[in-house]
Amino acid sequence: MRYARVCRTTKNAVSSYIRRTFKLEGILGPYFSETQILELRRLQFESGALISGSTALQFFDRSFYPDSDLDIYVQFDNKGEIALWLDSIGYKMQPTRHGNPRVETLPQVLDMGFPWNASDNLDDSTYDYSGPFVVLNFLKAGFERKIQLLISEEPPLISIFRFHSSVYTA
Repeated sequence: MRYARVCRTTKNAVSSYIRRTFKLEGILGPYFSETQILELRRLQFESGALISGSTALQFFDRSFYPDSDLDIYVQFDNKGEIALWLDSIGYKMQPTRHGNPRVETLPQVLDMGFPWNASDNLDDSTYDYSGPFVVLNFLKAGFERKIQLLISEEPPLISIFRFHSSVYTA
């Protein structure tokens, strides 16, 4: 950004680089169409949902992880908007290998109160999420990449800081 201050030509070159490099379509394209990306951005604005994990890392450091998934953090009160939207565009909630006899369908999950019991967590991952957390896995037929909806009672940014930063305390 400081380099852009040198002269008008340099500013234009830097602006062009930023526009080409930091495009959401490149990161979210494997999951969504351009129209769906715009809809996701609207839903993020309305619900406060945030994208984190390897997808955010790929966006900021321009790396590529072929087997990465998309992590969407959302607060419990706003879980339905994102989950139902994913379902409406063809992503279906996947049960885990171990399953939970009380929770079989997306409507059942959305009707559950908070906090969820740890046995209600539908994710088989080995991650250690601090605090009450539920991870819903969504897959779309014909697509290999998974979308994880990470639902917490806390705002998404607090959840991300708790999970990705060992020095965060609140």
